[in-house]
Amino acid sequence: TKPSPLPEFIAFIGNFYKNASPEDLSLSLEDLYAIAHSNWVFISEFNQAGSKIRIFNPSLKTDGWNTSHTIIQILTTNMPFLIDSVTSNLLEGGTVLHTLIHPVLELNRNNIGKIVQKGGNPSTESIMHIEIKTEDHYRPRPLFSGGLGANP
Repeated sequence: TKPSPLPEFIAFIGNFYKNASPEDLSLSLEDLYAIAHSNWVFISEFNQAGSKIRIFNPSLKTDGWNTSHTIIQILTTNMPFLIDSVTSNLLEGGTVLHTLIHPVLELNRNNIGKIVQKGGNPSTESIMHIEIKTEDHYRPRPLFSGGLGANP
């Protein structure tokens, strides 16, 4: 039997999908859960120096869901025009966007960058879950590698 998810993760799911479009929510509940969980794990540690970016092609075995798209996950301190900058950069390169989920969350992190419920340092962070046409070897354009200050 699976362990029950943490209350913090359940709250994150609601916040993650809060402003998502109906099209983005048309997946199975299992896929929506797996996508939210992938993003939860992705944001769980962040040193807030620059941005954290992950680009991958998910598989059921390693990620808990399949998609015919390449996934770009971005975590950064929230700033003006962030979505416009990222999407225009992708579109300029001819990339087709299929999904964009972009919650902005108020999080507290401890001194090693882990999310904490009490104490810690408050931060407004932007999470982006972007699905693009499948790429075998997607190479981030300069906005990703330099402009956002990519950080593993």
